[in-house]
This record gives sequence, structure tokens and C-alpha cells, in this order.
Amino acid sequence: MSRPKQTLRDLAKAISPRWLSTGVAEKYLAVCGMALDALNEKLRQGMWAHIPTYSTDDALPFIGADRGLVQGPSESAFAFASRCRLAYDDWQHAGSAWAVLRQMILFMSPQSPAVEIVSENSVWQVYAAGSDTSQPPAITVGASNWNWDLATTPPSALSPYTGGWWRFWVILFATGSTPFAAPAPFVFGTSGVRIGQRPDASIGLNIPPSTVAGIRSIVATWKSANTWCRWIVISFDATLFDPTKSADGTHNPAGTFGNWGIVSANVMVASRFSSARYCDGVY
Repeated sequence: MSRPKQTLRDLAKAISPRWLSTGVAEKYLAVCGMALDALNEKLRQGMWAHIPTYSTDDALPFIGADRGLVQGPSESAFAFASRCRLAYDDWQHAGSAWAVLRQMILFMSPQSPAVEIVSENSVWQVYAAGSDTSQPPAITVGASNWNWDLATTPPSALSPYTGGWWRFWVILFATGSTPFAAPAPFVFGTSGVRIGQRPDASIGLNIPPSTVAGIRSIVATWKSANTWCRWIVISFDATLFDPTKSADGTHNPAGTFGNWGIVSANVMVASRFSSARYCDGVY
């Protein structure tokens, strides 16, 4: 059986003479003891505030900032504290695609969407939905099955070479029974809806801009410094962006995604998949 915690208020009464521990004097002694207990508790919380799993919840944002972490929109305080506790271990893998994917999945918890990273030279690194983030993702090297904008063609005076292994794309799948995002239920500029009037949604998405900003922050923080995340894609179709398919324009880009539209039969048409949203990447 554990002993009950003894307060300074109780201790003061226990060591005081009878004239100080009874009657009116006892009340004065209790007030002093309560003040000492408050100071002692403040000291205790201050000493434990830097330890993620022992600190109060309001200290976690500061602990996370010190470790380069941002709490996810639905991530519990306990989950974020656990991520903060393991931050220094995770930083040993910083600069790798695995680090970016792992932090992104943890940021999205308790949901666990499928996420992918694909580089210009068709190297895919994939986490399936619900994957265990303690294990490295599977790496699939495709046979040139990623062609975003034909930037891998040889350079010329009019079309300089801009592609290479340093460009990569992050893809999140908002699919399944509990997707973390969905298309926006409205369009800015229509029905009197103006940008800034709906802080709970982004352009094309029903999630607040802070969620997209958090994803971009993770990519910028954990990616290799010599790479460029060209776009962050949120797909509502699980059949798109498939490492097992070719660059056929149906499953993966076929060189026409560099611009938002292309001319087809003298008509400007959308060049990208309509069942996905495209957010600016980071250098």
C-alpha cells in the first residue's frame, strides 16, 4: 500500500507546538502551509516542464518548437508528447524520405493515410494506409514511370534542363472511410464566399490552411537540403499516382502537368487530374 502524499501544510502542523497547531493559530499556520505547497508545486512543474511525457499540455508547443516539431490538427497531447520524446532519435534520419514520411503520418494521427514520395528519376518510397512508422517504407524503382513536365529532356537554348533527381513530389491520399480531407464544399468567389471568410477551409479543400502549412513545414524541415519538393499532392482517388503503373496520363503524369492547362483541339483543358489538389512545395 502506497503512503499518502504529505503536504508542507501537514508537516508544519505536525512539528508545531500545541498552541500553534490548534485554534486560531492553526488557521494562520494552514494559510502559510498552503502558500508553501503552491510554491512547491510550481517548482515541481517547472522542473518537469521540459520532459514531454511529464509536462503539462500547455508546455508541449514549446517543447515541440525546441525539437522542430508541430502538433497535428487532431494529434492528441499524449501522441505529440511521445513524438517529442523520440525527436532526437528521429533527427538522426533527417534528410531522408523516410523521415519526411514518418513525421507526416505522425502529424496526421490518429488518422493514418497512405503517403508517397516520388523523385524525378522514378524512385518511389511508399507508406500504405495504416503502416507502422517504426519500419522504413518500401522502395520501388520504376522504369521511368514518372514524367511531370518533360523537364528531363536534354537542355537547349530555348528549353533549359530543369529536372533531375533533386526534384520530388509528396502525395497524400485522402481516401478510405475516414479521409483527413475532402474537396471544399464551396468555391471561393461564388455565393459571396471570399478568401479569408472561411478559415476552416482552403482553396479546393475542406481543411484549414494551417493543416496544409503544417504539412509544408514538415517537408521543409525534414527533407534533404539539396532537394526541391515541387508539389504536395492530395489525392481523392486511390488509383492515381501508382508506382506499379506507367506514365500513361491515366494513373501517373505523362509530361503535361507542368502547367495547369493544355490546348487540345484548339480548346484549353485541364492538364492535371481533377480528383486531386496541388499545393506549392518547398525548396
